[in-house]
Amino acid sequence: MGKMSFVKTVFSAAVFRQIFMPGIGTVLFLIYLGFIGWNSLAPRKPEADPVRQEVGKVAVDKIVEEIRLNRGDISSAVLLHFENDPTDYMSNTLRNALDKNGILNLEDSFFSEKFRNMLNLRNRGVSSAEEALEMVKDEPVQGVFWGKIERFETVGEKVRLTGSWQLLDVKSGKVVCEGVINEDSVTPEEAASAAEAAADAGSAPAGTPAKWAPWYIRLTGFLLVVLLLPVLTISFIRTMVAKRSNQVNAFMLGIYTLVDALLAFLMVGASFTSAWPVVGFIVASLAALAYNYALMGFALKLES
Repeated sequence: MGKMSFVKTVFSAAVFRQIFMPGIGTVLFLIYLGFIGWNSLAPRKPEADPVRQEVGKVAVDKIVEEIRLNRGDISSAVLLHFENDPTDYMSNTLRNALDKNGILNLEDSFFSEKFRNMLNLRNRGVSSAEEALEMVKDEPVQGVFWGKIERFETVGEKVRLTGSWQLLDVKSGKVVCEGVINEDSVTPEEAASAAEAAADAGSAPAGTPAKWAPWYIRLTGFLLVVLLLPVLTISFIRTMVAKRSNQVNAFMLGIYTLVDALLAFLMVGASFTSAWPVVGFIVASLAALAYNYALMGFALKLES
């Protein structure tokens, strides 16, 4: 079977059109477009700078040690997100530390927290012991940890971190252990050392947006969209090229390439702050233009 015969068979197959127009393929395509749109335009969580991370780790180590010494008979617990922890650093670091040390058997994060993380939205904590107990009343655990951050900020060359926390007995509602967070002991030398260590490890500076999906995932998504967009709308393309108007064909080519260029813009991170994103955008846009031109040429021959 020749190339033209194969293309004609694919484009005109009734089974293919029934599957993809306007079936599940179109729905999945729109879902993916929504995903990359949200991934590009959604709010971004800030990241704690290296010095704040150093202070936060010191505070977490003290909390873990306090729980280890005074947890009593509590062996399983729900760890609620810290109130006023927009970077998620304190909440995530404490969870990782407790999981690593095995001091408490922590329940998995709530679905709502995972969902908000997936959408890059900020998590909310609880502001009182009563609210914490209410949230876990149906959970098969002995304890619940909750806390709030009052200040987590850089002041001159030091970091100020204050807050409080409690580990509660779910059954009795009583406080098993509690503590106050009060850290501001980082010196300029310690700050420089922490910043250097974070730079060596590739940590992002303060205020850096949350990381994008890996480049290969974005590239794969871009290629799938570019390849499938004309295929999913082939009936519309054939209808337009059947008009045998150069203006209509040019308009169609421009629209499809514009959509692909927008996807390329999102793929490179919607930022042209260095040479690589610019080169990637140009190459991806030109490749999409060439593909659309070739595909519309095939569609035009099919109608001739």
